[in-house]
Amino acid sequence: MFDRTFFRALALMAVFCMVWAGAACDRDSRYRAGNDPAALQQAADKGDARAQYELGTMYARGQGVPQDLAQAAALYQKASDHGLPEAQAALGAMYALGVGVGRDAGKGLALLQKASDQGIAEAQTILASMYARGNGVPQDYAKAVELYQKASDQGYASARIALGAMYAWGQGVPEDTGKGLALLKETADQGYPQAWYALGMMHCLGHGVPQDVKKGCGLLRDAAGKEVPGAQAAVDRYCPQ
Repeated sequence: MFDRTFFRALALMAVFCMVWAGAACDRDSRYRAGNDPAALQQAADKGDARAQYELGTMYARGQGVPQDLAQAAALYQKASDHGLPEAQAALGAMYALGVGVGRDAGKGLALLQKASDQGIAEAQTILASMYARGNGVPQDYAKAVELYQKASDQGYASARIALGAMYAWGQGVPEDTGKGLALLKETADQGYPQAWYALGMMHCLGHGVPQDVKKGCGLLRDAAGKEVPGAQAAVDRYCPQ
């Protein structure tokens, strides 16, 4: 039911949350508003991996310094070389999706796998999306579910949405609409538009819930307003004018 664009949207959302701050992000644990760029630069120049990562995030977001994705990537590279898993995840995401650097799926995959193995939820989510889409790796829904579950267990919303959709429609796991619906409702109530889209489809089609086109179309229109891939096409197809 959900095509490659749905899982790409979730991967991009994970990248956005990792590198750029925003209201839709699961958390903003890496960047602290009180960071002093000059102090971080001094520490970064002395080889402090955490400072390199923090400063790279500031450059990626344009917070406290002019936005400079190339500089962000360079700082992430230094921190990654020191073995910092958060930096490996951020740099891997940039390479895997071609955000701020030339796209290199192989390099991105290797970095994301390192970070994923160390429990970084963002890396697990992006890696899962790559398996769900068959992007840079053989398509493997079961592997995608495994990685989404690991990130979901950490409370990572992008992973919970994807996992909910996969349970709801039986992609990579036996269909379990009850479990899928619970995950999607939880994230929809938290304001995630990808969850609105998935729930809207379920209501419009009467899949796992009583069919309610009015409710479903309301959710789909809300998702389309946030430019969720596939949502506007669903509105055009299922929602009367």
